[in-house]
Amino acid sequence: MHPENTGMAICRTQMKKMKETPKRGFAALSVEARLELARRGGKAAQASGNAHRFSSEGAIEAGRKGGLAISQNKDHMSTIGRKGGKAMHAQVALEDVFSPIESEASGS
Repeated sequence: MHPENTGMAICRTQMKKMKETPKRGFAALSVEARLELARRGGKAAQASGNAHRFSSEGAIEAGRKGGLAISQNKDHMSTIGRKGGKAMHAQVALEDVFSPIESEASGS
């Protein structure tokens, strides 16, 4: 079997074609030009009132919604609780092993 007939040869041919394809759209622009377009788009969105405005109230509401949604999944909640408990107990065990004993620390 000739290497040209294998799937690898086809894949290499496709890769060469992809490399030869000129960039189009935003990919053809320089980084500076893309940043300038993004800046102009942000300004236009703010001017037209379409831009998202952050507020503490909005963040609180979003956090509440996310918390309610995730807390409905009891399996997930028990898994993350178990993981946190194991991490806490491991940290306490390390502190016990590496902390100096009080009698040694006081010089007795």
